[in-house]
Amino acid sequence: IFWQFQNPPDLLYSLIKAMVMATVIVLVGCYYGYNASGGPVGVGTATAKSMVVNIISVHLIGMLGTQLFWGANPRAPIGG
Repeated sequence: IFWQFQNPPDLLYSLIKAMVMATVIVLVGCYYGYNASGGPVGVGTATAKSMVVNIISVHLIGMLGTQLFWGANPRAPIGG
C-alpha cells in the first residue's frame, strides 16, 4: 500500500530534503552556540536567534526543494 501513493524517486527526494534540512539546522545551531557570549543571557539570545534562522531556513529549503524536485508536476495519483 505504501508504494501505491509513493514511488522510489519521491522517497529519495524526500530523504535528500530531510538530510539537507537537518544539516542546516545543526550547522546554524553550532554557529550560534559557539559564538554565544555574555553568560546565560547571551546563550538565551543566541538560542532565540538560532531558532528564528532555523525556522526561516527550513521553510525556504522545503519550498526550494519541492520546486527543484517536483516543480509543477508532483506525479501525485490523487484527483485523476
